[in-house]
Amino acid sequence: MPRLVGRRQNIGALVLPMFIIVAAAAGTLQYYTVVDFPNLVQQVKMRLSE
Repeated sequence: MPRLVGRRQNIGALVLPMFIIVAAAAGTLQYYTVVDFPNLVQQVKMRLSE
């Protein structure tokens, strides 16, 4: 049976899921106009269409 004493967590593996959760939460708040990021949707559409 392996010893787990002193084992460190891999923080790098947690960064991407946290970024996705934060981006989804910000998008949801923007959609329901709880938070208004000026011209955010228009800027994203322009960058994606380039």
